[in-house]
Amino acid sequence: MVAALRWLRRNQREDGRWSSPGGLHDVATTSLALLAFLRSGHTHRFGRYKQTVRRGLSWLRDQQNTDGTLRLGDRTTAPMLDRALAASALAEAYGVSRDFTLKASARSAVAALVAARSDRGWGWDSGDPRPNTVATTFAVLALRVAERSALEAPIPAAALVGAGLLYDGATADDGLAGYRDAGDGLSLSAAGEAGPRVPLFTGAAMAGRFAVGEGSGKELARGAVLLGEHLPSVDAVEPLYWYFGTAAMVARGGDAWRRWRRAMRVVIVGRIEVGGAVDGSAAPDGVIGRLCGRAGATALDHLTLEIDHRDERARLRLDEEEKK
Repeated sequence: MVAALRWLRRNQREDGRWSSPGGLHDVATTSLALLAFLRSGHTHRFGRYKQTVRRGLSWLRDQQNTDGTLRLGDRTTAPMLDRALAASALAEAYGVSRDFTLKASARSAVAALVAARSDRGWGWDSGDPRPNTVATTFAVLALRVAERSALEAPIPAAALVGAGLLYDGATADDGLAGYRDAGDGLSLSAAGEAGPRVPLFTGAAMAGRFAVGEGSGKELARGAVLLGEHLPSVDAVEPLYWYFGTAAMVARGGDAWRRWRRAMRVVIVGRIEVGGAVDGSAAPDGVIGRLCGRAGATALDHLTLEIDHRDERARLRLDEEEKK
């Protein structure tokens, strides 16, 4: 979605960051924006938006301590969101650019993320003894980016095993996953929020299961059915659900993915309509909208579409190979 990238470029702050409501999650918001550019093929070395990416990366790296942790401020809520997304952005930037000046920053961010886990995944703060499905999925997706980027960051197998145990414990027999436990009262909405009735945590758990290496199983099959019963819709707006659900359904594949893809594209492309004029931004709805504002919501919607675009490009490459 070129319009989204243009909007993000226009709304970058002079110091390189993208701002969030109250400045509480500027790291997460900047990381989401950077990922939107990076996954569209734009780096700090090449591409139409290289200056934008360069300034964003410079600001993000300036927020790191020497041990890879981040200076987030005392008022930041859910700091693991910032930590996981920063690790993803830095690892992605190194992976697509192979700029070795980024490697130390990316490796230290991933190491700090690994060190922040508990035995069964990640909570919203370091070492939280009550991990949850959303924070854990953001973290394991970051670890997979690090692995894909050939970052050579040490990722202990226990981290992925522990995440899998969390997903097992949070998933009921019907495939519906909860925030922390199977059958908890928040299974269909954002934690602590009276949000739309969609299986957000099921999407998070499914995306996380694929990220830790699970490719089959009754939980994934039943989860796909649940997601298929709650396709993206303007009547139940939760863009984080669409993001996790798209990551899960593209990995699942088949007719279930194709049905999800059609609904997702209609809803997200329509969200660039603001005030009757197409400006490329998305309304700050849902979990990420509340925490990261319009810039974060716009970047997240773009990233959701980019999952689809990557799948399409992969299928085209496969078709070409089969023709040879």
